[in-house]
Amino acid sequence: MPPTTLIISEDDHLAGQLLKTIAPILGTDIITVGVSDPIVSRIREFNPYAVFLVVGTGHSVLLNLCAAIRNVVNAPIFAYGIAHDFLEISFLAAGADDVFSPSTSNSVLASRVEKTIRGYHWKSGREAMPLRCEDFELDPVGRILFWREIHIPLTRTEFDLMTVLMRNPTRAIHRDELRDRVWGFWNGDDHVLEVHMSRLRRKIVAAGGRRIARNIRGFGYRFVYNLRPML
Repeated sequence: MPPTTLIISEDDHLAGQLLKTIAPILGTDIITVGVSDPIVSRIREFNPYAVFLVVGTGHSVLLNLCAAIRNVVNAPIFAYGIAHDFLEISFLAAGADDVFSPSTSNSVLASRVEKTIRGYHWKSGREAMPLRCEDFELDPVGRILFWREIHIPLTRTEFDLMTVLMRNPTRAIHRDELRDRVWGFWNGDDHVLEVHMSRLRRKIVAAGGRRIARNIRGFGYRFVYNLRPML
């Protein structure tokens, strides 16, 4: 089966507008479905290369779907049709990798989509080697995090943040560097980074771990743990 891009739409007009922009750059089959379809089943059936959520007036439905999709797919998720800052933050917190307003130019949208998709192809060598930091074990290839053999499910963004922190356990990492290494671009504010970091911390604490990522005021974050190679 050839690679498939899935568009989940609440607005046919916006979906058509989006399709004209992404079709030339993706090189995949593109399937459009409505929110009434069995979305999670479709995700498992197609194992999509990328997922686009076209947001209409009933954004709460797609917001919930975004979180559900993030838990079952290892592919970039984009939200299109976002007209307000609070929706942008909400979709990013639910697991979207990038969000776009209807006024985003075709060239900017295409550039950001291409760059985000490229970020999903993990490099070989050092970046593919598992990491162990105290009680944490992270598998970059399987994209799995364990704390004392307890699996901690993470969104794509949370996992990427954790990876950057564990690769630099004793170094303070500036917010700009974190944003560049996780998103590859930036069009939001510090609050979006803080939302994702807060969610990552809460999941780790809920699993029994202690609080990670010490906030360095006015600078960024430091993992705090000590790194040793996985044997």
